[in-house]
Amino acid sequence: MSTYQLRDYQTDLLDRLSQSWDSGNRSVIIQLPTGGGKTICFASVVAAATAQGKQVLILAHREELITQAAEKIAPIAGMEIGIIKAGYKADYSRSIQVASVQSLTRRLTKCPQFDLIVVDEAHHSTAKSYRSILNHFVNSQVLGVSATPVRLDGGGFRGLFDELICGATVKELIEMGSLSRYKYYASAQSMSLVGVRKRGGDYRQEQIEAANPSASVAAD
Repeated sequence: MSTYQLRDYQTDLLDRLSQSWDSGNRSVIIQLPTGGGKTICFASVVAAATAQGKQVLILAHREELITQAAEKIAPIAGMEIGIIKAGYKADYSRSIQVASVQSLTRRLTKCPQFDLIVVDEAHHSTAKSYRSILNHFVNSQVLGVSATPVRLDGGGFRGLFDELICGATVKELIEMGSLSRYKYYASAQSMSLVGVRKRGGDYRQEQIEAANPSASVAAD
């Protein structure tokens, strides 16, 4: 098992998470900006859980997130990680499983009961596939993790999470030296939204592309 020294803002975030769980909240979502170390934070929670003999499931929706989580958690927890995804050989006996949401929905009856479920990119958790998994493991403690806990349709996460705990902001992380300062470049002419309609709270991708030809945007 390797050791990883959490930064003060990460420790503070996880302390508040523990307090929320201790107060009786079963399902909690934590927020930390991109680059703030969300994966390291939940890897520490997972390692602590398995040290107590608990079974842990990490949910992700993209392959790179699945492999990233497995690679970071394995040395911190000091054990091999099971992967539940098409193209990978499953080993349901392992205490930590990282699963593709799409694959797991078809294998729920093969899995053990989990004591802790971590939902990476938790702003996707309102989807039917996520709900079916969380509804199957109704007794599990749940940790949601997201840089952007916002739904495009303007709805919230009631019924999924009991509390939202926000970590350090981008500005604070830059000031403490944990994130680099940046320069933002953009075209002098704003993108056109003429004739572009919304779907599900966001602009329709194909109409955005039609109103803003990539050649002219790239040239600017």
